[in-house]
Amino acid sequence: MKHYDLFVIGSGSGAVGAALICRRAGFRVGIAEKAAIGGIGAAALSSPQKRLTAASEAVNLVQTMIGCGLKGSVSVDWEHLRGICAESVSSKLEEDLRSAGIEVYHGKCSFADKNILNINGGQVFSRYILIATGASALRFSFAGSEYLTPSFEFMKLERLPSAVVFVGGGYISFELAHIAARGGAKVTIVEALPRVLRGFDDDLVDLLVKQSAALGIDVLTDAPVRFLEKRSGSLRIQAGKHKLEASIAVHGAGRAPDMEGLCLEAGEISTNEQGIAVNCYLQSVSNPAVYVAGDVNAAGMQLKPVAEMESAAAAANMLFGNHEVPEYNVVARALLTSPQLCAVGMGEREAVLENIPFDVHYLNKFSVKKGGCSCTGRGEFAFKMISEKGTGRILGVHILGRDAQETINAAALAIKGGCTIKNLKNTALVFPSLLYDLMNIVNY
Repeated sequence: MKHYDLFVIGSGSGAVGAALICRRAGFRVGIAEKAAIGGIGAAALSSPQKRLTAASEAVNLVQTMIGCGLKGSVSVDWEHLRGICAESVSSKLEEDLRSAGIEVYHGKCSFADKNILNINGGQVFSRYILIATGASALRFSFAGSEYLTPSFEFMKLERLPSAVVFVGGGYISFELAHIAARGGAKVTIVEALPRVLRGFDDDLVDLLVKQSAALGIDVLTDAPVRFLEKRSGSLRIQAGKHKLEASIAVHGAGRAPDMEGLCLEAGEISTNEQGIAVNCYLQSVSNPAVYVAGDVNAAGMQLKPVAEMESAAAAANMLFGNHEVPEYNVVARALLTSPQLCAVGMGEREAVLENIPFDVHYLNKFSVKKGGCSCTGRGEFAFKMISEKGTGRILGVHILGRDAQETINAAALAIKGGCTIKNLKNTALVFPSLLYDLMNIVNY
Protein backbone atom coordinates (compact mmCIF):
# COMPACT_ATOMS: atom_id res chain seq x y z
CA MET A 1 0.00 0.00 0.00
CA LYS A 2 1.41 3.40 -1.01
CA HIS A 3 1.70 6.07 1.70
CA TYR A 4 1.22 9.81 1.15
CA ASP A 5 1.38 12.89 3.31
CA LEU A 6 -1.56 14.32 1.34
CA PHE A 7 -3.99 12.71 -1.04
CA VAL A 8 -6.39 14.99 -2.90
CA ILE A 9 -9.74 13.77 -4.25
CA GLY A 10 -10.65 15.98 -7.20
CA SER A 11 -8.54 18.22 -9.43
CA GLY A 12 -10.49 21.45 -9.81
CA SER A 13 -10.10 24.91 -8.27
CA GLY A 14 -10.28 23.64 -4.69
CA ALA A 15 -7.77 20.85 -5.26
CA VAL A 16 -4.79 21.92 -7.36
CA GLY A 17 -3.60 24.84 -5.22
CA ALA A 18 -3.34 22.76 -2.04
CA ALA A 19 -1.65 19.91 -3.90
CA LEU A 20 1.05 22.17 -5.33
CA ILE A 21 1.62 24.14 -2.10
CA CYS A 22 2.04 20.98 -0.03
CA ARG A 23 4.27 19.33 -2.63
CA ARG A 24 6.57 22.37 -2.71
CA ALA A 25 6.77 22.16 1.08
CA GLY A 26 8.05 18.57 0.84
CA PHE A 27 4.85 16.52 1.20
CA ARG A 28 4.44 13.36 -0.84
CA VAL A 29 1.23 14.13 -2.72
CA GLY A 30 -1.21 12.09 -4.78
CA ILE A 31 -4.30 13.33 -6.59
CA ALA A 32 -7.25 11.44 -8.11
CA GLU A 33 -9.83 12.61 -10.65
CA LYS A 34 -12.79 10.61 -11.97
CA ALA A 35 -13.34 12.97 -14.94
CA ALA A 36 -10.88 15.12 -16.89
CA ILE A 37 -8.00 16.62 -14.91
CA GLY A 38 -9.07 20.09 -13.86
CA GLY A 39 -12.64 18.97 -13.33
CA ILE A 40 -15.61 19.73 -15.55
CA GLY A 41 -15.30 23.47 -14.91
CA ALA A 42 -11.75 23.87 -16.19
CA ALA A 43 -11.75 21.20 -18.85
CA ALA A 44 -15.13 21.82 -20.46
CA LEU A 45 -16.79 25.00 -19.28
CA SER A 46 -14.72 27.79 -17.71
CA SER A 47 -11.99 28.20 -20.31
CA PRO A 48 -14.26 27.89 -23.39
CA GLN A 49 -16.87 30.10 -21.74
CA LYS A 50 -14.30 32.85 -21.15
CA ARG A 51 -13.56 32.95 -24.87
CA LEU A 52 -17.22 32.84 -25.89
CA THR A 53 -18.07 35.52 -23.35
CA ALA A 54 -15.25 37.73 -24.64
CA ALA A 55 -16.63 37.39 -28.18
CA SER A 56 -20.15 38.19 -26.98
CA GLU A 57 -18.86 41.23 -25.09
CA ALA A 58 -16.96 42.45 -28.16
CA VAL A 59 -20.15 42.24 -30.24
CA ASN A 60 -22.00 44.18 -27.57
CA LEU A 61 -19.29 46.87 -27.50
CA VAL A 62 -19.44 47.38 -31.25
CA GLN A 63 -23.24 47.50 -31.22
CA THR A 64 -23.28 50.18 -28.51
CA MET A 65 -20.90 52.31 -30.61
CA ILE A 66 -22.90 52.14 -33.85
CA GLY A 67 -23.91 55.72 -34.58
CA CYS A 68 -21.19 57.05 -32.28
CA GLY A 69 -18.32 56.95 -34.74
CA LEU A 70 -18.68 53.36 -35.93
CA LYS A 71 -20.79 51.82 -38.67
CA GLY A 72 -21.33 48.34 -40.00
CA SER A 73 -22.21 45.14 -38.20
CA VAL A 74 -20.54 42.27 -36.37
CA SER A 75 -21.80 38.91 -35.08
CA VAL A 76 -20.60 35.83 -33.20
CA ASP A 77 -19.11 33.09 -35.41
CA TRP A 78 -20.14 30.11 -33.28
CA GLU A 79 -18.51 27.37 -35.38
CA HIS A 80 -15.13 29.11 -35.48
CA LEU A 81 -15.26 29.96 -31.78
CA ARG A 82 -16.32 26.46 -30.88
CA GLY A 83 -13.23 25.12 -32.68
CA ILE A 84 -10.96 27.44 -30.69
CA CYS A 85 -12.73 26.56 -27.45
CA ALA A 86 -12.35 22.83 -28.06
CA GLU A 87 -8.73 23.14 -26.93
CA SER A 88 -8.57 21.48 -23.51
CA VAL A 89 -6.63 22.74 -20.51
CA SER A 90 -6.72 19.26 -18.99
CA SER A 91 -3.55 17.80 -20.51
CA LYS A 92 -1.49 20.91 -19.66
CA LEU A 93 -2.65 20.84 -16.04
CA GLU A 94 -1.84 17.14 -15.69
CA GLU A 95 1.62 17.81 -17.11
CA ASP A 96 2.15 20.58 -14.55
CA LEU A 97 1.09 18.31 -11.68
CA ARG A 98 3.37 15.49 -12.76
CA SER A 99 6.27 17.91 -13.31
CA ALA A 100 5.83 19.07 -9.71
CA GLY A 101 6.25 15.49 -8.51
CA ILE A 102 2.57 14.82 -7.78
CA GLU A 103 1.30 11.32 -8.59
CA VAL A 104 -1.86 11.53 -10.68
CA TYR A 105 -4.56 8.86 -10.65
CA HIS A 106 -7.43 8.60 -13.12
CA GLY A 107 -10.43 6.91 -11.53
CA LYS A 108 -13.05 7.01 -8.82
CA CYS A 109 -11.91 7.27 -5.23
CA SER A 110 -13.71 6.15 -2.06
CA PHE A 111 -12.99 5.83 1.66
CA ALA A 112 -12.12 2.45 3.15
CA ASP A 113 -11.19 3.87 6.56
CA LYS A 114 -10.35 7.24 8.15
CA ASN A 115 -6.96 7.43 6.39
CA ILE A 116 -7.33 4.78 3.69
CA LEU A 117 -8.75 5.24 0.19
CA ASN A 118 -9.81 2.79 -2.50
CA ILE A 119 -8.56 3.75 -5.96
CA ASN A 120 -8.40 1.70 -9.19
CA GLY A 121 -8.66 -1.67 -7.45
CA GLY A 122 -6.00 -0.87 -4.86
CA GLN A 123 -5.65 1.18 -1.69
CA VAL A 124 -3.52 4.10 -0.50
CA PHE A 125 -2.86 5.48 2.98
CA SER A 126 -2.55 9.22 3.56
CA ARG A 127 -1.81 11.28 6.66
CA TYR A 128 -4.10 14.00 5.34
CA ILE A 129 -6.89 13.79 2.77
CA LEU A 130 -8.35 16.81 0.99
CA ILE A 131 -11.82 16.39 -0.49
CA ALA A 132 -12.32 18.84 -3.36
CA THR A 133 -14.75 17.01 -5.61
CA GLY A 134 -16.71 20.13 -6.57
CA ALA A 135 -20.39 20.01 -7.50
CA SER A 136 -22.58 18.23 -10.01
CA ALA A 137 -25.80 19.28 -11.73
CA LEU A 138 -28.99 19.10 -9.68
CA ARG A 139 -31.18 16.17 -10.60
CA PHE A 140 -34.74 16.66 -11.81
CA SER A 141 -37.63 14.23 -11.44
CA PHE A 142 -39.96 15.56 -14.15
CA ALA A 143 -40.76 13.39 -17.17
CA GLY A 144 -38.24 13.78 -19.95
CA SER A 145 -35.48 15.26 -17.76
CA GLU A 146 -33.08 12.85 -19.44
CA TYR A 147 -33.34 15.03 -22.57
CA LEU A 148 -31.71 18.00 -20.82
CA THR A 149 -28.27 18.87 -22.17
CA PRO A 150 -25.61 19.53 -19.48
CA SER A 151 -24.26 23.08 -19.59
CA PHE A 152 -20.71 21.91 -20.32
CA GLU A 153 -21.96 19.89 -23.30
CA PHE A 154 -23.66 23.00 -24.70
CA MET A 155 -20.23 24.59 -25.10
CA LYS A 156 -19.16 21.67 -27.32
CA LEU A 157 -22.00 21.86 -29.85
CA GLU A 158 -20.68 22.03 -33.41
CA ARG A 159 -23.52 24.34 -34.44
CA LEU A 160 -25.53 26.78 -32.38
CA PRO A 161 -29.17 25.56 -32.25
CA SER A 162 -31.81 27.89 -33.65
CA ALA A 163 -33.91 27.81 -30.47
CA VAL A 164 -32.60 27.14 -26.95
CA VAL A 165 -34.42 26.85 -23.62
CA PHE A 166 -32.34 27.20 -20.45
CA VAL A 167 -33.87 25.55 -17.39
CA GLY A 168 -33.11 27.59 -14.27
CA GLY A 169 -32.63 31.30 -13.72
CA GLY A 170 -29.14 31.45 -12.23
CA TYR A 171 -25.54 32.17 -13.27
CA ILE A 172 -25.17 29.38 -15.82
CA SER A 173 -28.39 30.04 -17.72
CA PHE A 174 -27.94 33.81 -17.98
CA GLU A 175 -24.30 33.69 -19.06
CA LEU A 176 -24.89 31.05 -21.72
CA ALA A 177 -28.16 32.68 -22.81
CA HIS A 178 -26.37 35.95 -23.62
CA ILE A 179 -23.73 34.10 -25.63
CA ALA A 180 -26.39 32.12 -27.54
CA ALA A 181 -28.56 35.19 -28.22
CA ARG A 182 -25.64 37.16 -29.62
CA GLY A 183 -24.90 34.14 -31.79
CA GLY A 184 -28.35 34.45 -33.32
CA ALA A 185 -30.35 31.84 -31.41
CA LYS A 186 -33.88 32.37 -30.09
CA VAL A 187 -33.43 32.01 -26.34
CA THR A 188 -35.80 31.42 -23.41
CA ILE A 189 -34.94 31.10 -19.71
CA VAL A 190 -37.49 29.35 -17.47
CA GLU A 191 -37.35 29.70 -13.67
CA ALA A 192 -39.63 27.89 -11.20
CA LEU A 193 -39.50 30.69 -8.60
CA PRO A 194 -40.92 34.24 -8.85
CA ARG A 195 -37.48 35.83 -9.33
CA VAL A 196 -34.27 35.03 -11.17
CA LEU A 197 -30.68 35.58 -10.00
CA ARG A 198 -31.38 35.41 -6.30
CA GLY A 199 -28.47 36.87 -4.34
CA PHE A 200 -28.10 39.90 -6.61
CA ASP A 201 -29.76 43.28 -6.08
CA ASP A 202 -33.41 43.22 -7.19
CA ASP A 203 -33.32 46.59 -8.98
CA LEU A 204 -30.23 45.67 -11.01
CA VAL A 205 -31.63 42.23 -11.81
CA ASP A 206 -34.79 43.88 -13.16
CA LEU A 207 -32.62 46.10 -15.37
CA LEU A 208 -30.64 43.09 -16.62
CA VAL A 209 -33.85 41.22 -17.44
CA LYS A 210 -34.95 44.23 -19.52
CA GLN A 211 -31.56 44.30 -21.28
CA SER A 212 -31.89 40.57 -21.91
CA ALA A 213 -35.35 41.07 -23.39
CA ALA A 214 -33.94 43.74 -25.72
CA LEU A 215 -31.44 41.14 -26.89
CA GLY A 216 -34.29 38.74 -27.64
CA ILE A 217 -34.09 36.61 -24.48
CA ASP A 218 -37.47 35.71 -22.94
CA VAL A 219 -37.26 35.28 -19.15
CA LEU A 220 -40.22 33.35 -17.72
CA THR A 221 -40.69 33.14 -13.94
CA ASP A 222 -43.15 31.04 -11.90
CA ALA A 223 -42.57 28.49 -14.64
CA PRO A 224 -41.48 25.10 -13.21
CA VAL A 225 -40.83 22.54 -15.92
CA ARG A 226 -43.59 19.90 -15.92
CA PHE A 227 -42.22 17.73 -18.69
CA LEU A 228 -39.98 17.52 -21.74
CA GLU A 229 -41.18 15.61 -24.74
CA LYS A 230 -38.97 14.68 -27.66
CA ARG A 231 -40.46 15.07 -31.10
CA SER A 232 -38.89 14.76 -34.52
CA GLY A 233 -35.91 17.08 -34.38
CA SER A 234 -37.17 19.21 -31.50
CA LEU A 235 -38.29 19.30 -27.87
CA ARG A 236 -41.67 20.29 -26.49
CA ILE A 237 -41.42 21.83 -23.02
CA GLN A 238 -44.23 22.55 -20.59
CA ALA A 239 -43.00 25.15 -18.07
CA GLY A 240 -45.76 26.38 -15.78
CA LYS A 241 -48.50 27.68 -18.08
CA HIS A 242 -46.05 28.09 -20.97
CA LYS A 243 -45.76 25.66 -23.88
CA LEU A 244 -42.41 25.98 -25.61
CA GLU A 245 -40.67 24.44 -28.62
CA ALA A 246 -36.89 24.31 -28.86
CA SER A 247 -34.04 22.53 -30.59
CA ILE A 248 -32.37 21.91 -27.25
CA ALA A 249 -33.03 22.37 -23.51
CA VAL A 250 -29.98 23.12 -21.37
CA HIS A 251 -29.63 22.33 -17.66
CA GLY A 252 -28.74 25.61 -15.95
CA ALA A 253 -30.54 25.12 -12.65
CA GLY A 254 -27.58 25.02 -10.33
CA ARG A 255 -25.29 22.44 -8.81
CA ALA A 256 -25.11 20.39 -5.62
CA PRO A 257 -22.00 19.13 -3.73
CA ASP A 258 -20.62 16.03 -5.46
CA MET A 259 -20.28 13.39 -2.75
CA GLU A 260 -21.58 10.43 -4.72
CA GLY A 261 -19.55 7.25 -4.39
CA LEU A 262 -17.07 8.60 -1.82
CA CYS A 263 -18.32 6.22 0.94
CA LEU A 264 -17.93 9.03 3.46
CA GLU A 265 -19.42 6.92 6.24
CA ALA A 266 -16.45 4.55 5.99
CA GLY A 267 -14.17 7.52 6.61
CA GLU A 268 -16.35 8.68 9.53
CA ILE A 269 -17.04 11.98 7.75
CA SER A 270 -20.14 13.93 8.76
CA THR A 271 -22.30 15.69 6.18
CA ASN A 272 -25.37 17.91 6.05
CA GLU A 273 -27.68 19.20 3.32
CA GLN A 274 -25.06 21.75 2.20
CA GLY A 275 -22.14 19.32 1.90
CA ILE A 276 -19.38 18.08 4.20
CA ALA A 277 -19.48 19.57 7.71
CA VAL A 278 -16.25 21.39 8.62
CA ASN A 279 -14.88 23.61 11.38
CA CYS A 280 -13.56 27.12 10.74
CA TYR A 281 -10.21 25.65 9.60
CA LEU A 282 -11.89 23.60 6.82
CA GLN A 283 -11.25 20.40 8.78
CA SER A 284 -13.92 17.69 8.99
CA VAL A 285 -15.77 17.94 12.31
CA SER A 286 -15.64 14.15 12.68
CA ASN A 287 -12.37 13.05 11.03
CA PRO A 288 -9.36 15.30 11.80
CA ALA A 289 -7.34 13.77 8.95
CA VAL A 290 -9.76 15.19 6.38
CA TYR A 291 -9.93 18.76 5.05
CA VAL A 292 -12.40 20.15 2.53
CA ALA A 293 -12.23 22.88 -0.12
CA GLY A 294 -14.50 24.13 -2.89
CA ASP A 295 -18.13 23.46 -3.70
CA VAL A 296 -18.34 20.37 -1.49
CA ASN A 297 -17.67 22.51 1.62
CA ALA A 298 -20.95 22.98 3.49
CA ALA A 299 -19.81 26.35 4.88
CA GLY A 300 -18.46 27.85 1.65
CA MET A 301 -19.72 29.43 -1.57
CA GLN A 302 -19.80 27.93 -5.07
CA LEU A 303 -17.32 30.32 -6.65
CA LYS A 304 -13.90 29.59 -8.20
CA PRO A 305 -12.02 32.31 -6.22
CA VAL A 306 -13.55 31.02 -2.98
CA ALA A 307 -12.45 27.46 -3.79
CA GLU A 308 -8.91 28.70 -4.47
CA MET A 309 -8.88 30.68 -1.20
CA GLU A 310 -10.05 27.60 0.71
CA SER A 311 -7.49 25.39 -1.02
CA ALA A 312 -4.63 27.66 0.10
CA ALA A 313 -6.03 27.88 3.64
CA ALA A 314 -6.42 24.10 3.91
CA ALA A 315 -2.82 23.63 2.71
CA ALA A 316 -1.52 26.06 5.35
CA ASN A 317 -3.45 24.25 8.08
CA MET A 318 -2.22 20.82 7.02
CA LEU A 319 1.38 22.03 6.84
CA PHE A 320 1.58 24.15 9.99
CA GLY A 321 -1.41 23.25 12.13
CA ASN A 322 -4.81 24.89 12.26
CA HIS A 323 -4.41 28.67 12.16
CA GLU A 324 -5.75 29.89 8.79
CA VAL A 325 -9.47 30.78 8.67
CA PRO A 326 -10.97 31.75 5.29
CA GLU A 327 -13.08 34.92 5.34
CA TYR A 328 -16.40 35.00 3.52
CA ASN A 329 -17.64 38.45 4.57
CA VAL A 330 -16.22 40.19 1.47
CA VAL A 331 -16.61 37.98 -1.60
CA ALA A 332 -16.97 39.62 -5.01
CA ARG A 333 -19.39 37.97 -7.43
CA ALA A 334 -19.71 38.47 -11.18
CA LEU A 335 -22.31 37.41 -13.72
CA LEU A 336 -20.59 37.56 -17.11
CA THR A 337 -23.52 38.71 -19.19
CA SER A 338 -23.51 41.79 -21.43
CA PRO A 339 -23.73 44.04 -19.47
CA GLN A 340 -22.11 42.37 -16.49
CA LEU A 341 -23.86 42.16 -13.13
CA CYS A 342 -21.51 42.25 -10.13
CA ALA A 343 -21.83 42.54 -6.37
CA VAL A 344 -19.76 42.54 -3.21
CA GLY A 345 -20.72 42.91 0.44
CA MET A 346 -24.21 43.52 1.76
CA GLY A 347 -27.44 44.24 -0.04
CA GLU A 348 -30.41 46.02 1.48
CA ARG A 349 -31.95 42.75 2.71
CA GLU A 350 -28.75 41.68 4.49
CA ALA A 351 -28.40 45.06 6.22
CA VAL A 352 -31.99 44.85 7.44
CA LEU A 353 -31.49 41.30 8.71
CA GLU A 354 -28.38 42.37 10.64
CA ASN A 355 -30.22 45.40 12.01
CA ILE A 356 -27.66 47.86 10.58
CA PRO A 357 -29.02 51.36 9.82
CA PHE A 358 -28.02 52.22 6.25
CA ASP A 359 -28.23 54.68 3.38
CA VAL A 360 -28.76 53.71 -0.25
CA HIS A 361 -26.90 55.54 -3.04
CA TYR A 362 -28.39 54.63 -6.42
CA LEU A 363 -27.55 55.77 -9.94
CA ASN A 364 -29.34 54.39 -13.01
CA LYS A 365 -28.07 55.47 -16.42
CA PHE A 366 -29.97 52.84 -18.40
CA SER A 367 -32.84 55.15 -19.31
CA VAL A 368 -30.74 58.15 -20.42
CA LYS A 369 -30.45 57.28 -24.10
CA LYS A 370 -31.67 54.36 -26.14
CA GLY A 371 -28.74 52.31 -27.35
CA GLY A 372 -26.40 53.29 -24.55
CA CYS A 373 -23.87 55.14 -26.70
CA SER A 374 -21.02 56.88 -24.91
CA CYS A 375 -17.73 58.40 -25.97
CA THR A 376 -15.87 55.60 -24.18
CA GLY A 377 -17.98 52.76 -25.54
CA ARG A 378 -18.79 51.88 -21.95
CA GLY A 379 -22.51 51.96 -22.63
CA GLU A 380 -25.25 52.29 -20.06
CA PHE A 381 -24.73 51.34 -16.43
CA ALA A 382 -26.30 51.34 -12.97
CA PHE A 383 -24.78 51.42 -9.48
CA LYS A 384 -26.10 50.87 -6.01
CA MET A 385 -24.01 51.43 -2.91
CA ILE A 386 -25.03 50.59 0.67
CA SER A 387 -23.34 52.56 3.46
CA GLU A 388 -23.73 52.52 7.23
CA LYS A 389 -25.76 55.47 8.46
CA GLY A 390 -23.68 57.76 10.65
CA THR A 391 -20.22 56.31 10.00
CA GLY A 392 -20.46 56.27 6.20
CA ARG A 393 -18.71 52.87 6.14
CA ILE A 394 -19.31 51.16 2.80
CA LEU A 395 -21.19 47.91 3.34
CA GLY A 396 -21.94 46.79 -0.21
CA VAL A 397 -21.56 47.72 -3.86
CA HIS A 398 -23.70 46.47 -6.77
CA ILE A 399 -22.97 47.25 -10.43
CA LEU A 400 -24.55 46.55 -13.80
CA GLY A 401 -22.40 47.65 -16.74
CA ARG A 402 -19.44 47.01 -19.00
CA ASP A 403 -16.19 45.97 -17.27
CA ALA A 404 -18.04 45.84 -13.97
CA GLN A 405 -15.89 42.92 -12.81
CA GLU A 406 -12.81 45.16 -12.58
CA THR A 407 -14.66 47.85 -10.64
CA ILE A 408 -16.19 45.34 -8.24
CA ASN A 409 -12.70 44.09 -7.36
CA ALA A 410 -11.71 47.63 -6.37
CA ALA A 411 -14.94 47.89 -4.37
CA ALA A 412 -14.10 44.64 -2.56
CA LEU A 413 -10.72 46.06 -1.51
CA ALA A 414 -12.40 49.28 -0.36
CA ILE A 415 -14.91 47.37 1.80
CA LYS A 416 -12.17 45.12 3.17
CA GLY A 417 -10.14 48.18 4.12
CA GLY A 418 -13.03 49.88 5.91
CA CYS A 419 -13.42 52.64 3.30
CA THR A 420 -16.06 55.31 4.01
CA ILE A 421 -18.11 57.67 1.88
CA LYS A 422 -15.81 60.49 3.03
CA ASN A 423 -12.78 58.55 1.75
CA LEU A 424 -14.44 58.29 -1.65
CA LYS A 425 -15.24 61.99 -1.77
CA ASN A 426 -11.64 62.87 -0.99
CA THR A 427 -10.14 60.67 -3.72
CA ALA A 428 -9.55 61.92 -7.28
CA LEU A 429 -10.06 59.00 -9.67
CA VAL A 430 -9.36 58.54 -13.38
CA PHE A 431 -12.00 59.96 -15.73
CA PRO A 432 -13.70 58.42 -17.64
CA SER A 433 -14.08 55.16 -15.71
CA LEU A 434 -16.78 53.17 -13.94
CA LEU A 435 -15.08 53.78 -10.60
CA TYR A 436 -15.22 57.53 -11.21
CA ASP A 437 -18.96 57.23 -11.86
CA LEU A 438 -19.32 55.19 -8.69
CA MET A 439 -17.67 57.99 -6.71
CA ASN A 440 -20.14 60.48 -8.19
CA ILE A 441 -23.03 58.61 -6.57
CA VAL A 442 -22.04 60.13 -3.26
CA ASN A 443 -20.89 63.53 -4.58
CA TYR A 444 -24.23 64.65 -5.93
